[in-house]
Amino acid sequence: MVSVLLLKYLEELGNKEMDKFKWFLGVMFVDKYRVELIQRVRLVDPIADDLKPLIGDEKYANIRSSRTSQDQMRVLYSFLSGGATIKEKFYESLLKNELYLVEDLAG
Repeated sequence: MVSVLLLKYLEELGNKEMDKFKWFLGVMFVDKYRVELIQRVRLVDPIADDLKPLIGDEKYANIRSSRTSQDQMRVLYSFLSGGATIKEKFYESLLKNELYLVEDLAG
C-alpha cells in the first residue's frame, strides 16, 4: 500500500521536486549501504573516472593505486565527506556501473 501511495505522490511531483527527491534518495543510499558497497563494488575504476572532475587528479590517483577493490572503495569513501553533491554523483555512477548491486541492496 505504501509503495502505491509513494508512486502516486511521485507522479504528482514536478521535475524540480522529482530531482530533489532523487538527490535525497541517492545521498541516503550511499550513507546507508557504505559497508555493503565497500565489500561488493567491483567496478571501482569507472566510478573513479566519473568522480575525477569533482575529486581532482591526486585523489583519483590515490583511489587507482589501491590494490583491491575494497581498498579502492575505502579511499573513495574518504573523499565523500565533501558533501551531498559528490555523494549524488557517486550514486549516479553506481547506477551506471553497478546497477544490479544497487537493485539488490535496495531490494
